Amino acid sequence: MSRSNYLIRGDQRCSSKSQPGHSIYRLKAQSQDLINCLPDDCICDIFRSLDKPKDLKSCATVCWRWADLVLSLASELFKTEKSSLVLKGHDLDDTLLVSNVIDISSRNSVRGLHITRSSTGTAAAGGGPDGHLTDKGVCFVIKAFHNLTSVCLLGCQMITDEGIHHISTRCPMLRSLKIQDCSSITVQSLEALMKQAESLRYLTLGHCPQIPSSAIVSFLILMPGLIDVRLQSMDDVLTQSAGSSEVATTAVSPPIAASKISHELRTLFLDNCAAGYLQELLAQIIAHIQLPLLKCLVIRGSSGRSMNHHDLIRLLGPDTREPGPRSIPFLLLLGPDGELLQDDHHDGPELVLQRGRR
Repeated sequence: MSRSNYLIRGDQRCSSKSQPGHSIYRLKAQSQDLINCLPDDCICDIFRSLDKPKDLKSCATVCWRWADLVLSLASELFKTEKSSLVLKGHDLDDTLLVSNVIDISSRNSVRGLHITRSSTGTAAAGGGPDGHLTDKGVCFVIKAFHNLTSVCLLGCQMITDEGIHHISTRCPMLRSLKIQDCSSITVQSLEALMKQAESLRYLTLGHCPQIPSSAIVSFLILMPGLIDVRLQSMDDVLTQSAGSSEVATTAVSPPIAASKISHELRTLFLDNCAAGYLQELLAQIIAHIQLPLLKCLVIRGSSGRSMNHHDLIRLLGPDTREPGPRSIPFLLLLGPDGELLQDDHHDGPELVLQRGRR
């Protein structure tokens, strides 16, 4: 059975098929789809009679129902053991994802998921739903590997807040999440993580234009257990609406802002963020959050007007409004190419400022 892009979705009965959405699984069934009228146990018995794993993988790519059934048999029909699933390519879609997932028998042992979908190739350039990795594909992976501790999604344009919601609710052991070049992700994803991902400690966001700096600060306030936050190529290119998200508006309200939140953050890495985004982010962090454990703040060349280094030292240096010194032990400013031009020493333990280009 060959791979197909126009197939039925996995519903419990032929009569209950729903309309196809943004998925490679499309409706191409005859008027009488008798096999899908069979109960699950009968179809599973048919699958068990297949001799070649390749045939089983083909069955899993027919529809979501069959994919779920083959997945339920994976531990007895497949022997591959892996601790992580790494997929890369411009043609990566739901079909390839399903085929790779069901091949793994040791589902409880899989801890890492790394998906990179490059922007080259005809599949990515088309811009349509066919040939894309979607929220349903993510949901299928999470259903299979519920012990994930690390998830990385790069260049997955069709993955939305729904996919991140599945990750946050069904991966209770999630500690590290990296989302980059996923333009459909909004502050609603941060809300889902804030409510469900209690074990999250490492967060990386890159080129997510629908997440403003205020939402990042609010997320930090509501997630004081984060120890490593990395922001890459972030910019407020989209205007935040007044009621777009609770996490972006109410979390920095006066009752919270009146007393600073103590945070466990150790590393804050800001790479090529827009100058305005960077200044607003740092100003809000200093205004609302205490960072007694912060060991490393890295700021790598921002676009637009460069930050004033003296203002940065003033913001991150000792706070004279509160008793006792408060300073960042280690601070790096890198140029656009990562160059370190000059060292400046500042009062305070081990505080070093590395200047980049102005």
